[in-house]
Amino acid sequence: MKNSNLTPIMVMGNIFKKNGGVTKAIYHRVNALIKEYNEVIICTFNYHPNFNELVEYHKSNGNIDQKVKIFNLFESTDQFINNQTYINNSKEARFLDENMRYQDKNNPNVYRCFNKSGHYVMYELYRENNIEFVDHFEVPWTRVRKEIFDSNGNTRKVIHMDKLKNKPAFNCYYSPDGTSVLSTKVDINTGKETNFFYHINGQEYQNELELLAGWLQGIVNMFSNPVLFIDKREFVLPFMNIKHENLKKIFILHNVHLKTPYDDITKLEPTCEPLFQNINSIDKLVVLTNEQYKDISKVFGHENKMVVIPHFQNKVEIFHTTREENLVISLARYHRQKNLKDAIQVIKKVAKKIPNVKYHIYGYGALEKELENQIKELNLENNIQLKGFTDNPIAELQKASVMLMTSLYEGSPLVINEALACGTPIVSYNTRYGPNEVVRNGVDGIITEKYDIDATAKAVIELLKNKKLYQRMSENGPEVVQRYNEKEISQKWIDMLANL
Repeated sequence: MKNSNLTPIMVMGNIFKKNGGVTKAIYHRVNALIKEYNEVIICTFNYHPNFNELVEYHKSNGNIDQKVKIFNLFESTDQFINNQTYINNSKEARFLDENMRYQDKNNPNVYRCFNKSGHYVMYELYRENNIEFVDHFEVPWTRVRKEIFDSNGNTRKVIHMDKLKNKPAFNCYYSPDGTSVLSTKVDINTGKETNFFYHINGQEYQNELELLAGWLQGIVNMFSNPVLFIDKREFVLPFMNIKHENLKKIFILHNVHLKTPYDDITKLEPTCEPLFQNINSIDKLVVLTNEQYKDISKVFGHENKMVVIPHFQNKVEIFHTTREENLVISLARYHRQKNLKDAIQVIKKVAKKIPNVKYHIYGYGALEKELENQIKELNLENNIQLKGFTDNPIAELQKASVMLMTSLYEGSPLVINEALACGTPIVSYNTRYGPNEVVRNGVDGIITEKYDIDATAKAVIELLKNKKLYQRMSENGPEVVQRYNEKEISQKWIDMLANL
């Protein structure tokens, strides 16, 4: 029988198709908890006009269990009622008006519309025969607002423009049934939303985090025994204002808590200061590794507050049974944390010994152009490719011979578990935290000292050339499924909640 006493509530920005390891970890968590509890909730607060399509995508693909409830700040005034409406805003329906339309020569989905007086009034963009957005114009050619629609033809957002600068000045958001949900002022110089007027509870908020906390307060109030999971450190302070007589708060530390260069356990990263300053207001602090537990305990104590719950790893589906020779892979955001510039330098050294080595980097992020330039400067275009985001990392890991990780810091990257489950040996820096705890050095991968590019390149070369060593490590890797099995890890979450 399922437990009806507690209601676990997760908070995340979005459930977009393109996302990172923390998002996947939350999906794993809710899928485990829904087996034990009657209700498990995911609350998202980023705007997306087709939120319901994202929900359907994740549930139909098995990313999120069908029984998990997913709410969004912009979707409904009653979080439990599907208030989806349907308006015929297809191209055929819109073309019945009296406007004259001119199809764009370069984009067949774009039309410029003129009224009977010859005034330019609209710029329309269609997606799969349905309207996606309309820019509205005044004479002579001044854009006054942008209207954004969902796939059912409902207006979901209206952006009112500053007529002189042609930049957003005021935003209005609507639920699918047309209810006004939120209005925001916009700084026309920065494009950032400033004042937030949330019409559902009649409150004004000064920033997005205040708004999020106000919205969550309403959701928390719906349940008798809510448990709020906090997965981002910037949520700590605003979430301290969420009150409920039976509310429990759990913080999950997904990353290093130490200040750069991350090797002095007495120096705290400034963004973590609110967490430790408010530790007495948090019921449990979850860390992913024993090493981080020990580092925090030595300096801050709080052993009674902390619990170690690592990522679990299930047996993976087989997509490929043969590997591409000399293919090295990384799955990482193009972000400073992932330190891919070192990985590229490693491959440069590997290429001197193995000229046909290939290195595929799957990810996305702001440093893409910088990485492209580095690859060109080192004349490695024939060896290294930035492959972009993949929605099937398991398939890519199964094709590769080695996974390379040169991160500056981590919490315990889920991709390590996935690579081992695929039988793909790992070469990784000894990064705080995770690699040296999940990877068994010399058994299913090789751990090298951080910034030691020579030693890391040597390890990659050894794995690619020494077939006997490679085979042994590849066969040992899938033991991660037993070492971090779902049943035992899920029980840790259940036991922790039972003892709150």
